[in-house]
Amino acid sequence: MRVLLVDDAEGMRKIITSMLKTMGYDDVITAGDGKEALQRLQAADVGLLLTNWSMPVMDGLELVRAVRAEPRYASLPIVMFTSRASRSDVVRALKVGVDGYVAKPFAPVQLREQIHHVLQRQIRQRIQHVTQSLDRLRPEDEYPVILVGEPAVLPGQLARSENQDVLLFLDRVVTAVERLNSGADAPLIGVAASDDSHGIARLMQKVGARTKALIVNVKMAGGLTVARLTSVNNRHDVKVFLTCERKAKIPEEVRSCLEKLHVTLLERDHLDIGSLQQLVTENALAASSSERPSELPSPEEINKRLRMDILTVVALPVMPNVFRDIAELARDPDSDIQKWIHAIEADPLSSAQVVRRARSPAYGFRGEVQEAGRAIILLGKNTVKELVVSEAVQRAFQGVQEDQFDIADFWLHSVSVALTARLFVLPLEKSQRTGEQNRDFEQYELSDLALAALGRMDLASKLTMSTDIDPFTGGMMHDIGKVVLVHSYPGLYPAVLNELVSSDWNIPMRVGEETIAGGADHTAVGKILAESWRLGDGITRVIEHHHNPSADDDLTCLVALADVVVGGIEPYPKDAPYPMVRLVGEADAAASEGAMEALAAFLPRNLCDRLGLSDEDLIELSRVLGPSVRKRAEELRQSL
Repeated sequence: MRVLLVDDAEGMRKIITSMLKTMGYDDVITAGDGKEALQRLQAADVGLLLTNWSMPVMDGLELVRAVRAEPRYASLPIVMFTSRASRSDVVRALKVGVDGYVAKPFAPVQLREQIHHVLQRQIRQRIQHVTQSLDRLRPEDEYPVILVGEPAVLPGQLARSENQDVLLFLDRVVTAVERLNSGADAPLIGVAASDDSHGIARLMQKVGARTKALIVNVKMAGGLTVARLTSVNNRHDVKVFLTCERKAKIPEEVRSCLEKLHVTLLERDHLDIGSLQQLVTENALAASSSERPSELPSPEEINKRLRMDILTVVALPVMPNVFRDIAELARDPDSDIQKWIHAIEADPLSSAQVVRRARSPAYGFRGEVQEAGRAIILLGKNTVKELVVSEAVQRAFQGVQEDQFDIADFWLHSVSVALTARLFVLPLEKSQRTGEQNRDFEQYELSDLALAALGRMDLASKLTMSTDIDPFTGGMMHDIGKVVLVHSYPGLYPAVLNELVSSDWNIPMRVGEETIAGGADHTAVGKILAESWRLGDGITRVIEHHHNPSADDDLTCLVALADVVVGGIEPYPKDAPYPMVRLVGEADAAASEGAMEALAAFLPRNLCDRLGLSDEDLIELSRVLGPSVRKRAEELRQSL
């Protein structure tokens, strides 16, 4: 906090400055009289004014009157120190606007106590002012609203010393709105606030088209993400402002992207009550009076903005070269095994993994395998592809970090979907399987119940795959958009989880994403990564449409079905009590009934109708396949 000290005696200024520094006030500027003090106030952002009473040119009392006459200094804390200590003098000083009074001579402890008392009283007054001024957002109101995102908005948060700049800013915002509403028969505009991205999303959902401006602090949890996503998703009449200490601290490429998204960067030091009043008038009130209808952007426009935002602001993860090589070879069932060996040996990590896998007890080769070439021949192309694809996803995203996000759990869900998708298209009759298919099938070690369920549903005949279609890769890649969201929009994932928790886990993650991030759900951003990685049209469709597959797209239908079934085996997040998890766990009758109703939101209904599968069929598949899928996933995990 910057302190302005005013006294005509240079020696006294030095003494009090030294006192202030022992109290922790290192930023002290001084003036020799009231006139000079006013000039200093105009040139610097001051948080506390200490002034003597008796001074030439303009005394302390005249200075206080002049300061209080300026609206922007209405809440500036002022402490007066003077030898005039009579009761009438104290009352006179308080009437003109002095907050605290110290009689000369005084000790450092007396000055400290008076400053602390004044600042604490001001904090309490500001907190009360802010909390009472925030809009209650009643459904019957129609006036426009501005939303403010700050690291703290609750009274307990605002009382902390580290949040005093936030309190001051919120006080300025609500004061600016009060001045705009003063004299009006009904409010012209309201203001609401939240301290995280989830809260801002909920407010925007509640207020709807009444939202005309968003002012969010870059220091708020997910602040930059909120600003970016609001601009990607929202209407033309919603103005987005991102506040920061210095624009120069925001990377140039981010500033450029924000400018293209029409996000305005504002430095907080320049936002006094007057400038905030002007900002609200020009951007919120003007937008509400416009005759142009408020329109949401089209899906095409959202995708265009989203692509530009992600590709400009973040560096997308890179897929290892070995993945591209093996994916290309896997499209041709007759590809030369020597090319597989060459591709694997070119990547030391993959080479070590196939050797380790071939030497595992599951294959019985153990010490016989010393080199990658022999391991590839013994394991077969499909098993090698499993290793490469599953490890490549893990390797590409290993640096992605976010609160509550676990890449290992994400990988486990993805590989379980991949294994289940591949199982669904393996012929049940041994006579119809190739040698490699038979080896793959036997690795699942299916129970009699699982074999019987698969036989009744006959999925292999309903979902026919050509030889160039890759169910395992489709399953492994279907949810990569979730990691891209985490990577690209810090703070979004915890907000999405909060939304899922508030719904008692009765909505899919994509619905939570849509609530918080609008059109920037994991299918949309996953498509951007798929195109960047050149995964091909088939895998890209899986990533984009696995929640609503086209009836004629067998690969996407297959992965969508596997995703639903695995939802009860290895959900993501791992411990999420989704409806399928509760149903597979055989909850009591009342709980099962509620879970069955909620399950509808998770099912691609057109797919179930096409395959002739009931909800009970899906639950049964999840139950009987669970042990086999978990075992296969664990074997694969141990090979990496």
